[in-house]
This record gives sequence, structure tokens and C-alpha cells, in this order.
Amino acid sequence: MKPVKTLMAFCAWMVMAFTVSAQPSYFNNASGSSSLDEPFNSSTDQRVQWLYLPGDFPTAHSSNITDIYFRTNTGTGSYTLADVSVSLGQISGNSLGTSWNSGLTSVYTATSASLTVLTGGWIKVTLPTPYAYDNTKSLIVEASCSSTSGFSLAHATGTPTGRLYGSLVTTSPTADGALADFGFDLACPNITQQPKDTTICQGTNT
Repeated sequence: MKPVKTLMAFCAWMVMAFTVSAQPSYFNNASGSSSLDEPFNSSTDQRVQWLYLPGDFPTAHSSNITDIYFRTNTGTGSYTLADVSVSLGQISGNSLGTSWNSGLTSVYTATSASLTVLTGGWIKVTLPTPYAYDNTKSLIVEASCSSTSGFSLAHATGTPTGRLYGSLVTTSPTADGALADFGFDLACPNITQQPKDTTICQGTNT
């Protein structure tokens, strides 16, 4: 019975990991009014890479990303997406280039993800394994699915080559500057040294 219970718990986690939530702790934008069909609402372009510069998250510290968020720009409704995949990576530069970036770390996969979307709401994806984020480098976010219809994402114009998009099989993606409204939560940074003034920790320092 234990393997069955383990499998049931795993399936329940896969559904719950892709949920509607409040806004993330750090985000590049929360007011994009244009819609992006790629990758979750397109019959042709189901793979996207976005590039977010360090300045897009000016208050974020270097730590582990525990959750990521996408903001929707579609009508409220329930959706089921097939073969969802999200990967993250970091580079020192400020351009994606014109070809798919390889060597990214897979942070979330699901053969089926069901969720209810609220217009303008944030979709939270809990990462089974946190991703180590360096706040001095640019962050590449890749998302894909095999569904041909679903929900659109909100976006505003970003860097000229801030996005690559194309089909799941193409080796020649299209480049533009449509950055999805995106955010994340970070684990608390590790404190390796106790402050010399212990009254700060006691909450009495003014």
C-alpha cells in the first residue's frame, strides 16, 4: 500500500504545484496590458525563452528561488495543460542572442497541470528543488507545453532581444522584446555571523 500512497501524494503535488496565488516577493512588472499567447495558448509557438536583467529585480538578493510566478492576461477559467516544462539559467550578458540557449536547469515538469486562472492574477509554480539565484547575473526563463490552447500571459516591452519563441521542434526561434510579467520568491539568505550589537537581535536598538 505504501507505493500507492506515495504515487497518490506525488500526483496531488503535481497539481498543487501550479496554482493561482498572490503576487510574488520580487517581480519585473505587474501592470503589463498586452497579451502573449506563447507558450500556453498557441498552436504553433509553444516554447519561449525570456531574459530578465539584474535591474529587473533590484531588491532581490542572491539566494535560492523557491517559487516562480507568471501573470495572466486572459479571462477567468479552468485549464489543463499537457507536458509543461520550465527551466532556468543565468548568464553574464544582457542578450539572449538569436538561437535557443542550452544548458538550462529543469525546475518543473508535469505531464498534466490543471488550474483555475483569474484575469490579471499570478500563477505560482512551486519548485520541487530550489534554484540558486545570483543577483549579479541575468536570468533566463524557459517555458513550454504541448497544448494548443490555454491562457495568455501579460507582458510589457523589454530589451530588444528579451524573448525568443518558436515551435517545440524549431532550431530558428524568433526574437523580440515582449517580456512576460514574471516574479519569484527567495529563501532567506544564510546568516553566517552574529551581529556584534546583540540588542539589534533583541529588538531594543533604536
